[in-house]
Amino acid sequence: MTTAPYNQAVELRVMDHGKVVTLPFPCLRNNADHWINSDLGAPILIEPVEWRIWRHTAPRLNNKDAAIGLFAAAVRDDGPLQ
Repeated sequence: MTTAPYNQAVELRVMDHGKVVTLPFPCLRNNADHWINSDLGAPILIEPVEWRIWRHTAPRLNNKDAAIGLFAAAVRDDGPLQ
């Protein structure tokens, strides 16, 4: 995903068991080319297939357990990403 900007919150889609899913939290690609969960500051091991600038206005999660619970409900379709 070489076109995603560095150090900016983005919404990512990834492949999960043959389906494209949208991650429910903002992600950031750092200068070392590693993906990070922007809410938790934690590295995530993913290979994005699409991205767009994070534009959700809902409050972000500050709780790791809540983020893990929402990951299970990540499948949604908001239209195409970049």
